[in-house]
Amino acid sequence: MDYPLFTSHEKEREGYVSNVVYCCGAIIHNNELVIPYTMSDINSCIVTVAVNELLSFMRAVLVMLRLAFVILHSVDQGGIK
Repeated sequence: MDYPLFTSHEKEREGYVSNVVYCCGAIIHNNELVIPYTMSDINSCIVTVAVNELLSFMRAVLVMLRLAFVILHSVDQGGIK
């Protein structure tokens, strides 16, 4: 994905633990992943992402990781110079 699923805003970064967002679970509702999260010990929000969009991104990352593994394995075996 080109963006993080959730993040704190500039004014929401100070608290007992700074610059941290907390997520304690998620649920799928109407084909959307609903993620409640908290930041700065006092603010809470909900973010949603379409399940299909998230899975497409995950598949793309998996393809890139597999390709990287094949290339690294080939180099390790002396196949690519």
